[in-house]
Amino acid sequence: MRCLLDVNVWIALLDATHSFADRANEWFTRERPAFATCPIIENGVVRIMSGTGYSPLARQSIGSLTLMLAAA
Repeated sequence: MRCLLDVNVWIALLDATHSFADRANEWFTRERPAFATCPIIENGVVRIMSGTGYSPLARQSIGSLTLMLAAA
């Protein structure tokens, strides 16, 4: 069975300053789930994490977010 991770989970996994980053990464490391993604989820992650309203300390460029998602 595959997990379709929500945008919020991806953001917590990719942003070390996120309030649930530790919890999400511990779960992901412990469970090692088979996961899937889709263009809608990926677009949501990129749209939120590259936006000017996102934390200036954790904001990423579109290119770097695309590479992070591809690496995952």
